Amino acid sequence: MSDLRDASILHLLRRRAHENPGGNAFHFHNRGDWTWALFWKEIESTARFLMNRGITPNESVLMRIPNSPEFLIVFFAIQRLRCIPVPLFPDTGEERTARIARICQGRVIATISLPGNRWDSDSPIGQLQLSPDIPQLPETRRDLPALPEPDDIAMIQFTSGSTGFPSGVRIRHRSLGINIRQMISAMEITTRDIFVNWLPVYHDMGLILMTLTPLILGCRLVFMPSGFRGIRRWFSLVEKFKATFIAAPDFVYRRAPTLIRNAESNDISSLRVALNAAEPVRTTTIQKFEGTFGLNQVMMPAYGLAEATVGVTCRQPGAPVKADSRGCVCVGKPFPGIRIRIRNADPAGVGEIQLRSPAATEGYCGDPDNSTDLFSSDGWLRTGDLGYLDGNGELFVVGRVKDSIRQEGRSMGTREVEECMDGLQFVRRSAALGIDRGGPEGEMVVICLEVRFPKGEAAIQGQAAVHAVRAFQDYFGFRPGRIVLLPPGAIPLTPNGKTRYSELKRLFLARRLPELLPRSHSQDTG
Repeated sequence: MSDLRDASILHLLRRRAHENPGGNAFHFHNRGDWTWALFWKEIESTARFLMNRGITPNESVLMRIPNSPEFLIVFFAIQRLRCIPVPLFPDTGEERTARIARICQGRVIATISLPGNRWDSDSPIGQLQLSPDIPQLPETRRDLPALPEPDDIAMIQFTSGSTGFPSGVRIRHRSLGINIRQMISAMEITTRDIFVNWLPVYHDMGLILMTLTPLILGCRLVFMPSGFRGIRRWFSLVEKFKATFIAAPDFVYRRAPTLIRNAESNDISSLRVALNAAEPVRTTTIQKFEGTFGLNQVMMPAYGLAEATVGVTCRQPGAPVKADSRGCVCVGKPFPGIRIRIRNADPAGVGEIQLRSPAATEGYCGDPDNSTDLFSSDGWLRTGDLGYLDGNGELFVVGRVKDSIRQEGRSMGTREVEECMDGLQFVRRSAALGIDRGGPEGEMVVICLEVRFPKGEAAIQGQAAVHAVRAFQDYFGFRPGRIVLLPPGAIPLTPNGKTRYSELKRLFLARRLPELLPRSHSQDTG
C-alpha cells in the first residue's frame, strides 16, 4: 500500500494491467470476470473517446451511471484525463442535476443507454452518452495526459443531503489513498478477503470502501446492481463466492431477515465482517440479523462521513457489540492518523464530534461560506454529529446537532424516538421531527410512521396511533405532539437510505404527506 503514498490509484491500476494482464480485476454478477488488461484497455479507450469530444483536464464531469462495469470504466477514464468525476444517483432529476452542475461548474453529464435494461456490448463506447450533446472532434493522435498527481482532485462526492441540499466534497487522490490505507489497517483487510458489494458505487461507502479498496489491495471483488429487489441475489452471491466482507446501512440488515424468509437456505457463514455504518447502528438489528443467519460477532459498527473521505472509526473485527444505557452502539476507535475530540459537551459528556485527519477535505465545492463553517477556529473538522468518547477512547454517536428535539427543557435525539417506535410490530420505518410552533413549550414532537398491517387485520389501523402514543409516553414520560400514519415508501430517503428530514418536514408543513388517517383523528395528541 506504500504505492499510494506518492501516486494515484491510476498508477496502481496501470501497473496491475502490465504485470498481471490475465488476472481478475472484478466480477460483475451477470457478466463474468474482467481481467486487468481488458479493464485498463477500456479505461484508456474511453478516456480517448472523452478527449476527442473536447473534454479537457481539470474539468468536472457528472456521472449518472448505475452499478456496472461501465461505471468503473467511465469513472477511471475521467480521472485518466486528469478530470474530476462527480458521481450522482442515476435517477437524479434534471433540475437537481443542473443545480449540482452549477455548483461544480460541470458542463458535461455522462450517462449510459440501457435499452431493455440490458447492455448492448462489453464496451462502453457505443453506450456512453454525453449531455449536453458534445460533438466529436476530428480524430487526433494526441497522447493522453500524464497520470494524475496525488494533489490533483480525484472526485467530488456529494453528501447524502439528509438535512438539506447536498454539498460537494472535494477529495484529492492523496486523501483517497490515505483513507483506504486507514481502513485496511483498522478493519484488518487482507488479500484473502472476498468482497461482495451490493451498495451503490455512486456513493462513498459503496465506491471507496467496497470497490476501490479491494481493487487496490487485490482482493476478490464481486459487485452487482443496487436496490432492494437485489437483496436476495446479494445473499446468494455471498454464499456462492464465500464472501468474507460486506457492508450496508443498519436499515438493510434490519430488513434482510424479513425479505429473506428462508434464512436457512442462505449459508453466509463465510462472513468475517458485516460492516454497519451510514446511519445509527441498533443492537436489536445486530441481534436479529446474526440470530436469523446463524452468525456470531461478524457485525462491525463503524462511523464515517464524506468530509473525511469516508471512514473515521470502527470496532475491532470480531469484537462483541458494546452499547450504553440509552442503547447507543459503540462505533470503535479512530483509524490510524485520525484524532477525535468532543466540544461543547453537556454534563453527560455528550457534545459535537470534531476530528483531524490527513484524509479530510479542505472544503466544499463552490460554497465558501459552508466551507468556513465546516472547521472550528483552530482547524478541526466539525462533523455536525453528537457523541462522546468512553474511558477506552471509543466513540459513541448519539445523534445530529440539528436532529435533536427540544421541548420544555427536555432534549431528545430523533434516533432515540425512532428506536422506540421501530419496536412496534406494525411499524415499517419511522422518522421523528421537531416542529416549532412558536409557543413557550418549544418544539412539538411529530412522529411519522410507515405502517404495514397483516392481511385481515386492517381493523387495528385505527388503533395504531394509540399504541404509538402509549409506547412513546411509557418511554419518555410525556405524550408526543402528533402521530402521522403513512403507507410504505412515503418517508423520503436519500439514495443510500437515510431519511431526508428537511424534505419530510417540508412535506408535513405543506400537508402533502399521504396520511392514512384524517388529521381530525385522535392521532393528533397535542
